[in-house]
Amino acid sequence: MIIYLAKFILCSGLFYAAYLLLLEKERAHQFKRFYLLLSLGLSLTIPLLTFENSSQVILKETESYLNIYNDAPITVNTVEISKPQEANIYPNLILVIYIVISIVLLLRFCLNFYKILSQKKGRTKTVYNGTTVILSENISTPYSFLNYIFLNKTEFEHNQIAEGILLHELTHVRQKHSLDVIFIELLQVFLWFNPMLFLYRKAIQTNHEYLADENVIHSSQDIPAYQMLLLNHISTQCGLTLTSQFNYLTIKKRLTMMSKTNSIKVVLGKQLLLIPVLAIALFLFSTKTEAQTQEKSPIKPKQSITTDGLSAAEQQEFNQLYSKYHPETKTGELTQIKIEGKDVKRLGELYKSMNKAQKKASNLFLFDLKPLKSGPPSNIQLADWKNSKKYGVWIDGKRVKNEDLSNYKESDFGLWTSSKLSKNAINYGKHYFQIDLMTNSKYQAYYKEAMGKNNLQAFFVHRK
Repeated sequence: MIIYLAKFILCSGLFYAAYLLLLEKERAHQFKRFYLLLSLGLSLTIPLLTFENSSQVILKETESYLNIYNDAPITVNTVEISKPQEANIYPNLILVIYIVISIVLLLRFCLNFYKILSQKKGRTKTVYNGTTVILSENISTPYSFLNYIFLNKTEFEHNQIAEGILLHELTHVRQKHSLDVIFIELLQVFLWFNPMLFLYRKAIQTNHEYLADENVIHSSQDIPAYQMLLLNHISTQCGLTLTSQFNYLTIKKRLTMMSKTNSIKVVLGKQLLLIPVLAIALFLFSTKTEAQTQEKSPIKPKQSITTDGLSAAEQQEFNQLYSKYHPETKTGELTQIKIEGKDVKRLGELYKSMNKAQKKASNLFLFDLKPLKSGPPSNIQLADWKNSKKYGVWIDGKRVKNEDLSNYKESDFGLWTSSKLSKNAINYGKHYFQIDLMTNSKYQAYYKEAMGKNNLQAFFVHRK
């Protein structure tokens, strides 16, 4: 989640920087409105995208636990052991802080929304060009919100509000600028930790003023007259953040924009430059995985040393060892026996030299339990295991953060194993695969200890 939020902030920063460099000073206001809203949506979406590389990698599977002497392969089932979780209060504390701040911002948003709509109660209402106008003596500066225009009652009834001002506010209503503002305000309520949203809100509201000014100028064709009109209606009070209103904070930019002339080729060229920006955002902030084709190495039994089987003398020697360890069994019963001492090596040699018929007649299944051996992972695997949504990582038996793998290279590890979590596992849902890695020093100690043990195991079964 933290990685996603960091990508969201950086991605929105990239798109906003592109807006400042390429679009902010151009008179392509409708396109700018579309870009600002779309880039916010892309900033939220791109970090969630996952692209799979079409190249395929052949991976070698971990060698089997069992070096099987039998001709027939034996299926071995592994049991997943869930590791205990270490208590960590910091994620819960961060979550509580996030929820508290979001609730405060949401309450502020709802209060502002209520204050604006409460202006309708008990006020005189009239209709101007199909739009409801709310009249009140308490309104000093014209503003609009959703489908309403709010005006001073006395000024409106005495025709003291210029036609350009009314048309300006009417444009805000007809183009539904309030919906853009509500959208960015709600994003700030729940994603308040992204400082780029504050800059986006200012850019969106300023662009709304450009759009309204452009519509007035298109109707009157008298830019100087409209500029003088704006100067006469500058408000020195900052009103509610959800409304569209005349304000001195943006007046200089608006006056400059009205006088600006556009070069269609320049504007089109800058718009086309946004395509590489989108490509960069996808490359930097989406998730990329390698399509891995895993080649499973089947457990291959060791072939008999000879095809003729044991000689009479060897068969007699085998029978003596067999009778020494063969337990009392019932028909069809399977019994596991651990063979000790010097008999281990000899019984294994004789058993390997048997032909199929001799092995079947012996009623014996012999296994040599060797220590795990896999070698280092590939650099592609190491990069893929950094995905915390998919993998949980343990190094030398200790749970580590996925990003800690950046501190290692593939040659640092002598052994790795991968297991898929069952749905009733403790960590299921946090990740779906468990990766156990063993550093070279740890693996050498493990291997030395395992090789020093008597690992030969025998299974006897009595048949009729």
